[in-house]
Amino acid sequence: MRIQIFAYVLILVLAITTISSAVPIISNVSPVDNATNIPLDNAQVYLKANITDAQGLKYVAFQTNKTGTWTTIAEVSLSGNWSTTVPIAFSGLQPNTKYWWRIKAESNNNTWTNTSIYSFTTQETSTSQNITIVPSQPRANKNIVFVVNTNDASGYIICYETGDVYMVEIKNGVGLVELGMEYGLAQVNIIGYGTRTFSIASPYSGGVLSINAPSDAEVNKKIDISVTAQGEAIQANVDMVSPTGRKMSRITGTEPIQISFDEVGKWNITAKVYDTTVSRIIQVVSGPLTIAVPDEAKAGEEITIETSKEAVVTIVKGDVSWTYIADDNGEVFFTPLWAGRYEVTAETSDQRKSENFNVKADTTILIKNEEGNPVDKISNGDILFIQLVDTQGQLVVDASEITAYSDSLQIAVLTLYGGTAIWRVTASATDYNFEFSPSDTALYLPATLSIPGGANSGGVDALYYYIGGIAVIVIVIIVILQYTGRIDLRSLLPSKEEDPLL
Repeated sequence: MRIQIFAYVLILVLAITTISSAVPIISNVSPVDNATNIPLDNAQVYLKANITDAQGLKYVAFQTNKTGTWTTIAEVSLSGNWSTTVPIAFSGLQPNTKYWWRIKAESNNNTWTNTSIYSFTTQETSTSQNITIVPSQPRANKNIVFVVNTNDASGYIICYETGDVYMVEIKNGVGLVELGMEYGLAQVNIIGYGTRTFSIASPYSGGVLSINAPSDAEVNKKIDISVTAQGEAIQANVDMVSPTGRKMSRITGTEPIQISFDEVGKWNITAKVYDTTVSRIIQVVSGPLTIAVPDEAKAGEEITIETSKEAVVTIVKGDVSWTYIADDNGEVFFTPLWAGRYEVTAETSDQRKSENFNVKADTTILIKNEEGNPVDKISNGDILFIQLVDTQGQLVVDASEITAYSDSLQIAVLTLYGGTAIWRVTASATDYNFEFSPSDTALYLPATLSIPGGANSGGVDALYYYIGGIAVIVIVIIVILQYTGRIDLRSLLPSKEEDPLL
């Protein structure tokens, strides 16, 4: 068992060592090994290669002979891998000369390694000096002019990056070619005259590429972004990096794209078209913090507080406070428990704002008799205890008065002391009504109460009873007087006259 474990560990170590000590790989070498008749462009040659599995590229060196000590005549240092999209030009080379070259690259385990040795031979003579290119730095999608010391000639341009070929016609020593979108290393060959290697600049290099966007934006609010070249909107890959390093990408077109940023701070915006990039900074700021509360609320009923998304909302009444986080709509739902004044504060990372609102409570009028029991009928002369309470059943101590009505006629204004009034009923009525009307600034809502009058109450019914009693007494007295002979009720009746004709 121990031998098996040791073998597994040994295999694992060897595998890790093999992976970590991988030698950098070189491919797609240009010029190819043993290439001949390599043209010189102003005494320089362009070298290209792909190098992978390299941590760093120390130098590319040339020597004049393959044996003995290397004589470095040109050197370049790069970081990371090397690609054929990055040609390196070496100057000071001679015609009809063979050169050996190699690359020293660093592997992932920090070991420097010489790559294979390659060679090329330059042209016997350089004729490129006799070909003039106008402009000296041609640009893709523009015109290029070749000037030679002959009247008529023909040739071609080959673009190494894409393999595209353009025909060249020379008339009176001048040839005009309209380039396409190709860019990179190219070579012109005038048949029977010579060659010249040159580079074509990207159509968007030289500062013609720009990002059109505001310099600042409000968080979570959409803005328009477009990429233009000489004022014309073009398609481009746009990368946007947030202050915390998050990245999002979009592709622009002939119409602006709409982007919203969800982080406050500096966003780095980079647009890339072909091999050309352009960058700018957009400062994203918090929007103006808003807070909206109702003008008036009712105790026990839910209200909505409106503010900014994800703002911290604190509600305070006296020594009690509540804290919420506004939802994606910037809303907070709150149910006040008591009447009174509430303060609401909304806060973001860089802003703070406060508002106040008042909460009013429902009120109820209670009427009790001298024994403290609720009354359901009121009679003239009753002594009543009238109270005003809130939704919690507590006396409304800061209420001032309650108005009493008898059959819709006001009969008393009852002053409240500590929420209570004592009243002796001084009038009879069919219905008694009580009304609490707070001022506009009070923290309580109106209340009313209606109680019917009692069956033995005064008023109209008592008058009838009184008159009836008097009538009974008068009748009894008359009957007594008649019985004792003191009066003769018949004498009070009209006499009947006889008809003279009878």
